[in-house]
Amino acid sequence: MKRVIPFFAAALLFTGCGEDKAAPSAAQTPPPLPIEVSTVHFATQSYSKTYSAILKPFNEVDVIARVKGYLQAKKFEEGSFVKKGEVLYELQKDEYLAALGIAKANVANAKAALSKASSDWSRAEVLFDKKAISTEQRDAFLFAYDSAKAKLEESQANLKNIELDLNYATISAPISGIAGIKTNDVGAYIEPNTKLTTITANDPVYVEFSLPSDDVSKFMQDVKMGSNVTLLNGSKEYGATIDYIAPKVESSTDTLLLRAKVQNHNNELIIGSFAEVRIDGLKLEHVATIPQASIVKTAEGAMLWVVKDGGVTMNKTDLLMVKDSMAYIQGGVEDGDKVATTNITKIRPNAKVVIVEGK
Repeated sequence: MKRVIPFFAAALLFTGCGEDKAAPSAAQTPPPLPIEVSTVHFATQSYSKTYSAILKPFNEVDVIARVKGYLQAKKFEEGSFVKKGEVLYELQKDEYLAALGIAKANVANAKAALSKASSDWSRAEVLFDKKAISTEQRDAFLFAYDSAKAKLEESQANLKNIELDLNYATISAPISGIAGIKTNDVGAYIEPNTKLTTITANDPVYVEFSLPSDDVSKFMQDVKMGSNVTLLNGSKEYGATIDYIAPKVESSTDTLLLRAKVQNHNNELIIGSFAEVRIDGLKLEHVATIPQASIVKTAEGAMLWVVKDGGVTMNKTDLLMVKDSMAYIQGGVEDGDKVATTNITKIRPNAKVVIVEGK
């Protein structure tokens, strides 16, 4: 007896066969991704690097009162330039002038007493030689003479101190620079060691900056005392010269302090301002330059798509700097390797690519 296949079963069979034939078409591999590449070449590279900096005064001195007295006069404008030796303040001098008069009188009396004691001693020596006075009497005259001489020296030293105090009542600028804000008004009673103002010398200016320890090992062969650097302050550039390099790396910051000196004739540089220092002519061996577009930034660092045999792998590299759209790199690739420069965001691990010429 013949078995009859139902119509719907036959239809299902033929439908299934049709799907099997279409499957290979749906699973076809996508065409290779067209990319442009750059060939890596390592060499000794010269480039520049910039560091944060702060402007410090070339010299800064607090003006301190050395004697006491009422502040009688202020003779400078705050914020103005003052020259070394220029009078800034006058303290009331009546007390010191009176003391000076007494000290001079004491010196005169001491000189007169010494003159008499000297004459007495001279006579005593003659009398003693003639055995006209005893040894005790001779010693008394000698003691009187020595005492008078010491008294004169004491009175002269006191006179010198009084003269110093009188001079200190006139307070002059210890250095040339910009005078700061006054701390006391005229009429105030000033004690010794009272700060009256501050003078800041701002021409030239010091520029302090620090190199991370990694850069110290890389660049210190190119950075020496007397090396020229560039101060970047806003849109302006100033030539500066390194005049100090710390003898050791600061352990708390892992940096090395450097200082440069820059001229500030027009007072354009303000003390305390933050700026940048650029060091040119730094050299590194075995450095390659590739288009910045090749760099893939990830949480792990800078990466590159390395192209080989129609495939790609992602390699980590050390990105040193970017300048003029070119990336300076070390490591992660070999000399002669090709790295992708276009379609970077479309590349996937193990993807097939085809190298095309740039337009």
